[in-house]
Amino acid sequence: LSAHSQTMTRSTGIAFFLFIPFLALGQGGDAQVRAKADQFFTEQRFAEAMPLYSQLVSLTPSDRNLNYRLGACMLFGNAAKEQSIGHLKFATEAPDTDPLAWYWMGRAYHLNYHFKEAQVAYQRFLGTADKKTLAAWPVEALQRQCRNGEKLLSSLKEITVRNKVEVADADFFRFYDLADIGGRIVVLPEELRTSIDKKRKHRGLVYLPERNGPIYFSSYGRDGETGLDIYRTEVLPDGTYATPVKLAGYINTPDDEDFPFLHPDGKTFYFSSKGHNSMGGFDVFRAGYDKGLDAFGRPENLDFAVSTPDDDILYIVDAEQKEACFASGRNSKQGNLHVYRVGTAQAP
Repeated sequence: LSAHSQTMTRSTGIAFFLFIPFLALGQGGDAQVRAKADQFFTEQRFAEAMPLYSQLVSLTPSDRNLNYRLGACMLFGNAAKEQSIGHLKFATEAPDTDPLAWYWMGRAYHLNYHFKEAQVAYQRFLGTADKKTLAAWPVEALQRQCRNGEKLLSSLKEITVRNKVEVADADFFRFYDLADIGGRIVVLPEELRTSIDKKRKHRGLVYLPERNGPIYFSSYGRDGETGLDIYRTEVLPDGTYATPVKLAGYINTPDDEDFPFLHPDGKTFYFSSKGHNSMGGFDVFRAGYDKGLDAFGRPENLDFAVSTPDDDILYIVDAEQKEACFASGRNSKQGNLHVYRVGTAQAP
């Protein structure tokens, strides 16, 4: 082995064997594994492709293309997101690297809070990929999120995690412990879905308080031009819903907003957004609400510990604002989310 190959083998060998399934390679077996891995990769089933590429890289650690694909897949594993950087760095050293390797290099830095390096990688992607690839993998919003992340890094905070569990993302809301919070979470009723919601297969979640009152939910609306926005309705005496109204003011942006929750105090509104000063994916925001004026104040990012460069969603707080539940994609396998129960007190 070359010196580089020996280093790659030593540094990654232990991690590889933690999740490599037993596969009989034999003569031509590695070609079959490669074909299956490439199929998963093309279908964006990255978590399924990861152990296959791990096996292939362990056999051929100097193959830069395999390292690129393994590095990309690691971003969709449980705790291997930081390890992805080394594989992608090695892959992007080659002059003939697939331009998408630079995109995934940017994502690796981005998800690991290296916002400056992420912006450099995104720029390399913009400078090397063709128009079709750039259209399929846009990075303008990601670059903006990195700039936001740099500013948010100046006020790092910690919270106390009471409990966390990793579950399938389709059912994550069923794992919220609302015993001392009250209310319940339901799937958006069919009557409130627009034709675009149905076309894009959006089926939002709605928090229903114990007392009757306004119902907040997300929708693409009638035209979908500004992505997901937050709307309000209420149940009428005859059991039907009032005509939904899109929230005016500061809450909605040209990017997606989702997972709204009006606190029982009637004054504090929580939601998730990819806009405002999000550092990546959905961040959790808080805004004041004046019922008399029916007006929302400027949203404030809850910052690190709650918000991350990954998706952080459906933040629900108890009446005393001492504990909260939310879900996050951080350190979660593709197709899963972690559901957290945390104390709301933040310390530097």
